[in-house]
Amino acid sequence: MHGRYVLDKYYSRGGKAHMQRRNLYLLFAVVLVLIGAAIVTSLYVQAGRQITSFEEARPLPGAVLYDQDGEVIKRLGTGSVYVPLDQTPQDLQNAVKSTQKSKAINQRLARQILEPQGLWARLQLAILPSVLERRYSKRERLEIYLNNAYFGEGAYGVEAASQTYFATPVKNIDLAQSALLAALAQEPESASPFSNANRAREQRNAVLAQMQQAGHIDRNQQEQAAQEAIDANRHAPGYAHHFSDYLGNLLIEELGEERVYQGGLRVTTTLNRELQKFAESMFQDAKLDGALVALDPTSGAILAMVGGRNYLEDSTNMATVKRQEVGTTLRPLIYATGLQEEWAVNHLVEDIQRDFGDFKVDNADDRYWGPVTMKHALVMDLNNAAAWTLNELGLDRFNEFAQSVNLNIAQVDQHLRLVMGEVREGLSLLQLAAAYLPGVSGGNYAQVSAIEQVTDTQNQKVLTDQTGTPKRILSKEQAYLFTDMLLPGTQYGSIRALDMDFPA
Repeated sequence: MHGRYVLDKYYSRGGKAHMQRRNLYLLFAVVLVLIGAAIVTSLYVQAGRQITSFEEARPLPGAVLYDQDGEVIKRLGTGSVYVPLDQTPQDLQNAVKSTQKSKAINQRLARQILEPQGLWARLQLAILPSVLERRYSKRERLEIYLNNAYFGEGAYGVEAASQTYFATPVKNIDLAQSALLAALAQEPESASPFSNANRAREQRNAVLAQMQQAGHIDRNQQEQAAQEAIDANRHAPGYAHHFSDYLGNLLIEELGEERVYQGGLRVTTTLNRELQKFAESMFQDAKLDGALVALDPTSGAILAMVGGRNYLEDSTNMATVKRQEVGTTLRPLIYATGLQEEWAVNHLVEDIQRDFGDFKVDNADDRYWGPVTMKHALVMDLNNAAAWTLNELGLDRFNEFAQSVNLNIAQVDQHLRLVMGEVREGLSLLQLAAAYLPGVSGGNYAQVSAIEQVTDTQNQKVLTDQTGTPKRILSKEQAYLFTDMLLPGTQYGSIRALDMDFPA
């Protein structure tokens, strides 16, 4: 009996120990499960935070400049432009979906959100696609991806890519261009048309074939798009580039660089699209370099501005840069000052070679007319007649007229050499063009303007045209006479050789 009691006691103790070990293992397993659940939950929470931070960190786009037709001129700054999916061409959506499955898009999007550094970040990256799938619909994920994908040449997002490769908003691209962008999303460097046009064509056509196989396009559409040439020329996005630079600098002076480049501003400009395109084409067709400014006579609004023939080769704006040599462009303004002094157009001025103190100038071909009318002196562009007129009127009197049309001539330049266009401090084409406005606006001068209004993301006005009311410089009669004095120059005067197929 005693032996059996001992044995039972032994087995009882062994059973309890076994149960204790089993309970310990069970507790350990539960703890592991809880820790694992906590880790997974933490990963999900932190992955969600990464997505939220990614959305919040996206900068607003730079200011968008619009012409008078409501079309985009150019976008300033580097902030990405977010394009809703319903404004993205269907061909582009189909091209991307044909070449990248939903899972691949999720993984690429996760890579855009998080660049893993360390084990914990890698774990977050692994779980991000699942979090994205729970958080967004398939369309929303595609939209986010298209607006953040890298397409090469520093272009992030479909709008930047379209402007970079085609110099047009993404809403305007065709099937072939859509296929090329889809190819660039996968091979942003090797498929660049700028560095490897053959590879770009090969990859684009491969995308077109996949679109046809997926039923998004038919065989005829595929073949036609595949025949389109690859444009290997670099483009400056938008148009009116010199005008955009000029306006961008004005905006920065008023609002600051950060707000202009990352403030999401909408800028309605004074630019006339048709006139600007025509002006640009004139320089391109004639293969001539130079500058042009077209102003609205009544308001002073800039309707067109060309600062050079090839912006990519030279971005210098010859319309706004100040020149120390401005030719004889100041002479008509000298005679306009005479009109202000009630001189008639047949007022006699002296075209005789003489010394004017420390200034002396020869006429062209060493030919002198003697006493001539003011109008004839201007039409024939007579050097000594202009010098005599400026000397007779007085430099102070001419400077007074110049200031009234916003030509601020420095003290060092208030000299008779102005008749020869020597201005050490310089004057720009834009300044000089504006100074002529009274002649074509009934005698009024309106300050030059390029902006109608600027609004923010809430459609609140940030800036409006503040040029004010035009001021009278010449009487209507004087303005008419001023223009009348200029017209014969193209008929029989000093600029008759100009080939002008429109009235001056």
